[in-house]
Amino acid sequence: MFDYLEMFDKAFSANGGYTMFNDRLADKHGVVKAIVIQKVHYAAKSTREEEESYGGDWHYRDGRWWVERTYESWKKVMPYISDTNLRRTFTALKQEGYLLCSKDFRIDRKNHTLWWAVNYEKFLLEDRAFFDVSKMDGSDVVKMDRSINIYNIYIDIEKEY
Repeated sequence: MFDYLEMFDKAFSANGGYTMFNDRLADKHGVVKAIVIQKVHYAAKSTREEEESYGGDWHYRDGRWWVERTYESWKKVMPYISDTNLRRTFTALKQEGYLLCSKDFRIDRKNHTLWWAVNYEKFLLEDRAFFDVSKMDGSDVVKMDRSINIYNIYIDIEKEY
């Protein structure tokens, strides 16, 4: 018997892979915003892993890992989102405080590449249950007296942001 599930799984993987998003984020912010948030998060995580592999920390600024990308390069990562919708989504997430954006880290001021990071503190303040450490293994999250370490980002849960 032919295994269609296996065939489609291989086809999906061979043709660009999967775009995954968190159901809880999508329910609260919409699917496109959930995808963008997770793409920024995973890009920052990949940057951290790559730089730590050779002892670097160029993209670690102000206590967090940043991703240096243009809108055009984000479009290549998310070709299924229109240019207008992608820019609108990044702008909205920035205005809402869920994404941080900076031009301050550029060496060449003629370079218009933006640096992006997820504002984990905002998510934590709005939905502490999302970061419930009892549901995660200890390798990613370490609970402390008044702070939580999420992927080496320390968040003081008592501090007002």
